[in-house]
Amino acid sequence: MYLRDRIAERDDSKLVEIGIENFEVSTKKVQRIIDQSYEVLVVCNKGHEVVGFLSYRLRVNDMILVDYVMLRQDLQGNGIARSLLPAFEKHLRNKGISTIYGFVDRDNMQGLESLKRLGFEVKGAVLTNYIIEKKLQHAPPENSLTNSFRKRLTPPPRLRRR
Repeated sequence: MYLRDRIAERDDSKLVEIGIENFEVSTKKVQRIIDQSYEVLVVCNKGHEVVGFLSYRLRVNDMILVDYVMLRQDLQGNGIARSLLPAFEKHLRNKGISTIYGFVDRDNMQGLESLKRLGFEVKGAVLTNYIIEKKLQHAPPENSLTNSFRKRLTPPPRLRRR
C-alpha cells in the first residue's frame, strides 16, 4: 500500500464510492468532504487500485486537523493505517507540519486504543469526541508565512457507520 496525491477527475468517483460504503450518506456529502479538504491523499494497493483516502481541512502554521481516514470495508482492521503512518508523517514533515490533531468518537474505543499505540495522545474532549494529538519528530521549519492559514474551517459533515 502507498499514498499519493489525489487527482480529482481520476479518483473522486472511487473515493465517493468508498465513503458511501462506509457511512450512510449521499454522494453529494462525500464529494463535499473531498472538495472542502485542504489536502486529500489517496491510498492505493500494489496494483495501483484506489482503496481509501485520508483528508484534512485545516492547516494553521505547523499544525493540521485530520478529518477522515477511510478504507474499503474489506480492508479495515488489517494494519493498513499503521503501515502508512510513517509515509504520511514524512509527507507532513516535508510540508513543515509538526503536529497532527484529530477527533475520535467516544464510542470508538478500539480506534482510540489503536491511535494511542501509534503515538497519539488524548488531549481533551469536546462534545462526543476525544481530541487526539501527535507531535512529529524533526519537522523542518516553515519556509514562509504564506502557509500560515490554509483554509476556512467549516464543520465536517456528520457520518454514521453502517
